[in-house]
Amino acid sequence: MDFVTKVQYNVRSLTTRSVTLFPTRAQVFRDIKNVPLQPGTNEITIIGLTPTVDEDSIKVEGSGAAIISDIAVESLPNRDIFEEVYPDDEDEDHSSGDHDDDDDDDDDDEVDPPESAELKAARARSQELDDELKSALELQKSAESRQKTLDGYASTLSCEHVAAIESGIDSYREVRAANFRDCLEAERRQRELREPIAKAKAEVDRLSRQHRREKDRANRDRKKALLAKTKARIRDARRQEERLSEKERVRKERQKFWPKYCYAVRITLEAATAAFTPQSSRRNSISSETDIEVVGALEQPSQTTAQATQATGTTTGTTTGTTTCDLVLSYVTSSAFWSPSYDLQLSTTTNQGSLCFDAQLTNTTSETWDRCKVTLSTSQTTSSSLEDKAPTLVPWRLKLNSAQSVDNPVGPPISPDVIYSKEEQDFRNKLRARQNQMATSGRSRAVLFGVDATAPAKLDDYQMQLLMLEQQNKKRLLAARQEQWNASFGAPSSQQQRQHQPAPLNATARPHGAGAAPAAEVVVEEDEEQERQQLDFEESLVEESGFSTTYDLPGLKTLAPKSNSSKQRIARISFANVAFSHTVVAKYKPAAHLSARLQNTSRLTLLKGPVGVTLDGSFMGRTTLPRCAGGGRESITLSLGVDPAIRVSYAPPEARRATTGFFTKEEIKLYTRVIRLENTRVSSSSSGGATNTKQQQQQQQQQQHTKLLVRDQIPLSRDDKLRIELLKPEGLTPGGSAKPISDEAEGGKDNGWGTAEASLKSDGEVNWLVALRPGKSVKLTMEYLVATPIGDQAVQA
Repeated sequence: MDFVTKVQYNVRSLTTRSVTLFPTRAQVFRDIKNVPLQPGTNEITIIGLTPTVDEDSIKVEGSGAAIISDIAVESLPNRDIFEEVYPDDEDEDHSSGDHDDDDDDDDDDEVDPPESAELKAARARSQELDDELKSALELQKSAESRQKTLDGYASTLSCEHVAAIESGIDSYREVRAANFRDCLEAERRQRELREPIAKAKAEVDRLSRQHRREKDRANRDRKKALLAKTKARIRDARRQEERLSEKERVRKERQKFWPKYCYAVRITLEAATAAFTPQSSRRNSISSETDIEVVGALEQPSQTTAQATQATGTTTGTTTGTTTCDLVLSYVTSSAFWSPSYDLQLSTTTNQGSLCFDAQLTNTTSETWDRCKVTLSTSQTTSSSLEDKAPTLVPWRLKLNSAQSVDNPVGPPISPDVIYSKEEQDFRNKLRARQNQMATSGRSRAVLFGVDATAPAKLDDYQMQLLMLEQQNKKRLLAARQEQWNASFGAPSSQQQRQHQPAPLNATARPHGAGAAPAAEVVVEEDEEQERQQLDFEESLVEESGFSTTYDLPGLKTLAPKSNSSKQRIARISFANVAFSHTVVAKYKPAAHLSARLQNTSRLTLLKGPVGVTLDGSFMGRTTLPRCAGGGRESITLSLGVDPAIRVSYAPPEARRATTGFFTKEEIKLYTRVIRLENTRVSSSSSGGATNTKQQQQQQQQQQHTKLLVRDQIPLSRDDKLRIELLKPEGLTPGGSAKPISDEAEGGKDNGWGTAEASLKSDGEVNWLVALRPGKSVKLTMEYLVATPIGDQAVQA
């Protein structure tokens, strides 16, 4: 068995040469440079292709000293791990908030500042005076107690012992005198201490109050600091929550384009040292030849397999006699396309318009095409379109079935066989079935993309972190509110009031009035500055080839898979002589519908797509732009809605009997409908119009006229005995030319309102082409008669 050298590449590591976007698909070209080859059989495997690839469109070309002997394409489960391709920054998730938990235990402790030396000295002095007062009181109490004892002893003396009484009295006198002196001294000392003690206590009280104020001030400052810290924690927690939410959003966005299955392309190359004949590389089809540079490959020095392999490639085999080759992988994929988008700006004053032709690029595959050349093409690259061959007409034969039925003398209803042939009905049924099959043939994105539930579920970790952060935010918010209430005693501070005060309106949001003039001046200055520094897009290079048109976008673009589309400017088209017109069908709706007709004189073909319409600087809405060829061959007509400057009123119909002769056999009734038009616009002619010539004034008046097409109708007769004639406008014949009218002005006389022409179509439609001047009005009268035989009545057919 021959030894096979294997090299594997992941499509994420390959450079993208170019991407061609079509209206429904995209064609991708990827380069594989310096593929290491060993003498003999080499197997190159490219994995990771998006599951939306059309496997029959995969093609491999290249250059080098090798022959492509086989190409195999297979669908394999995605072996990559989502968490390895898109790792999470867990350190960043848990870094914020860790330092806030260190000082949580000290948040509830109150601040108790130390007492000052002056307060301590005052307290010591007051205590010393209190001690002296206590000593004086104790001395007084002791003297009084001794006196009581002495008095008790004196009451025990009797007359039997005279000598003892005399000596006892002398002792009593001395002791009593000594006690009295002690009491007197104690009272004197107390009197002396009362004032110093009061002063000392007052000083202690003063210093104590000062200390309490300092303590309260320190506690308030601490609570404010704690409140600010709590708010900072809540703010950090909310930021962390937003970061986690954004990370979860990005994760879900990436999961939308994470493939469950990927295509793998296995290329078998036969490396040789002699010249060889290039072979085809397209599967199941005939392709062009592959350019092989044999001499150049032989002259290159040999490289090792490890040096020739790209960063993510893996090799298996020996490294002797290594050569290299370059491969180009191309394939067509769905879920990547482009669609046109337009922005149309019209001006009724200059009758000009500007159309911005943009392309919305969409990539919902699993691949990222980084820094590549992007080309847009109008060609449809669906393989089903090749099956749409021109059908062949089969002879359509009819035969008689049966005679007229007795129950239905008129005969049976018209058979569909006379309207549609059998082959036509079969072809339509097959076409409808094929369209339904194509619509349901694609596999659902839920089968191709997404992360399996059995994968490491870090989504639960994110949800748990969000729940924990939400609970912490609630607790901290309650604590912050309580501390704010305690710190401010229920009254919000002036700073908080300023924070909750709504921001002032900017210049553009101020109401119109006396103060709006400076804002207008600022806007004008800003507009002039924008004109000087206006940014513009770089337009694309347009090239027409055969049945398709290509647009080469400038520079290199990166198309990453995402849900929304990116917009690129293709071209800007200017329209001159835009024709604005009004259409009035007052019978259905009394309003003037404005429309604009644009002539596409550019060489670009405008594709069908959404367009945003801006009329005189006001955005009107979005509509659909029809397909329009370039070169001035076709024009576009867009409806711009109802013009409120044109007032339309439609009076109720008036019916009356006509005076007829005595011997007439017809009953004639006259019907009148009146349409009133009023142009409320103001004339833009300047006061210095006298200096203009008469011809210039006429041209200005013609430009100021508003052109309206007014449509109404009269009934048509389907019976020879029913006669209907149009009386006003006069002189009109069905299908004839238009005739001017001059007696339809408001008030019954010509007041310079403008001009009008009336015409009558064969289907009973009456049209007026009105040119109405600004500030003028006109009445358009339509009168017709209906003559019926006496006793009959005209009804709806």
